[in-house]
Amino acid sequence: MPGFFEVIAHVMRNHAKTQPPIDGQLLKDVILSDTVTKLTERVDQNFTKILTSLQQFVEIVHHQNYEPRLMQDFATATSALARIAADPQSVGFDPDPWIAMCMTVIQHNKASSRDLIVAIDALLKAALLRFEVKQETLEKLFQVMGSFYRRDNVGPGVGPPSHVVATVLATSADSLKGRNRATPATATVMLKTIMNVLRNNPMMFPADTWSKLGIDSLHLLQSPSVSGGFSEENLTSLLAAAECVHEAMARNAGFLYRHFLSSDRSHKAMAPVRAWNALALAALSSASITPTTNLLINLSAFSLSYTKSLLALASNSNILDSAALEVNRAVIAAKLWMMMCKKKSETLVTSGGYDDDQPIIVDTRKGSTDESANWEMAVWNELWPPFEAVLTETMPDGSEEVTPYYLAIWTSLADLVLFIHQLRSPIALEKSVIHGSILRNLLRRSRNESANNKFNRALKCVTEPPPEVALEILIAQTRAELLASEKLTTALESRKTAAERVEKKHFDRRGMNRTVG
Repeated sequence: MPGFFEVIAHVMRNHAKTQPPIDGQLLKDVILSDTVTKLTERVDQNFTKILTSLQQFVEIVHHQNYEPRLMQDFATATSALARIAADPQSVGFDPDPWIAMCMTVIQHNKASSRDLIVAIDALLKAALLRFEVKQETLEKLFQVMGSFYRRDNVGPGVGPPSHVVATVLATSADSLKGRNRATPATATVMLKTIMNVLRNNPMMFPADTWSKLGIDSLHLLQSPSVSGGFSEENLTSLLAAAECVHEAMARNAGFLYRHFLSSDRSHKAMAPVRAWNALALAALSSASITPTTNLLINLSAFSLSYTKSLLALASNSNILDSAALEVNRAVIAAKLWMMMCKKKSETLVTSGGYDDDQPIIVDTRKGSTDESANWEMAVWNELWPPFEAVLTETMPDGSEEVTPYYLAIWTSLADLVLFIHQLRSPIALEKSVIHGSILRNLLRRSRNESANNKFNRALKCVTEPPPEVALEILIAQTRAELLASEKLTTALESRKTAAERVEKKHFDRRGMNRTVG
């Protein structure tokens, strides 16, 4: 059965055949012009529904052969909507249906679309900052704008993009750098859309766009936790940025070193584990093995950041929340890198040998010929010693009090031991005696029931290996752990900032009282 607008389209076609135009306009032109010109007279809670219905009318009933004055009506209405979108007081307004509709109008009326394109650019500048724009809408925008390019004299990366494309690029770049307040959902949509178009139609962009996007994405990965809470949308945005970095790495072998690892960068702080974790999770989420391979090549660089973060715990152990979160982040990192080894090993098995982009990371100390063992042993030999050093510091001789900080370290070990057994890592069997001994020692020291349950569970898996858990499930579990860790980090930072604000206000008040006295 035809839908409402299909019926309207049928009626309009019949009317055009039997009735003369009204002032030179067909009925569908008159209806559309009247609706568009009066559109912004009342913006209320039903406005988005009106825009959605109008979008359906245009796409199903009438979107071709517009008269110039009808195109001007659209341009004028779009300019008015741009002003509404830019007004912080505007509510009940979703510009996405209008933008999508205008792309249909422009696509089928290119010759008279200049003013409408200018108006859409103004609307985009406001909409991308204040509202959530759907990915399919932006993809359609790039598709329509791309059709304006003259392919006979434009090669890949030649010439500047159109101002509409440039607006999306600039807004995305500023979002990654923290210079605007685009929502995490819209920031993700912008970046993913740009990446998709870059892969399929690179001539729309300057030749260095991948590199610039990758650099901006690294800025987001290295930025402190967001204020106002960390959500699933924030994590998705972080992973989109990590995906962009992997794309830049795939096109430039020296990208990561030059922009992320190089010691001569303007800010010499070592790349944070948080950024490495996002890159690792993005690599594991990719259907391609290339991101995993490119990251494993940089194991030694990651190890430096990982080791530094753990060794810094000695000076922060009295700040329980910060120390526990740092330990948790390090354990998540270890899991991610062990899973990358597993993914690489499985790829080698299914491909029947070495893949073309295999990095040289082999453990020659035991002369093992098992590729899976080589990969995982190389990572374990980098990541276990610094963790063991921190663990040893929390297990002094004597009857020292078992602090919450100690328990955070100890339960992290139990979590890691259980994980490598579920992963069916060769490390689990090779190190089972050592891990069992440590866990039994911790069990004797601890008087915490919850911690002891974790130690017992880990000990049981040492003697009775648990069923193997699929890599996809472990990745999903670790993703959830990373999200929870970032939420806690953000909450802690917010609490710290609030406390500092109160302390500063108290200090200023004391200084004022002294001045008055």
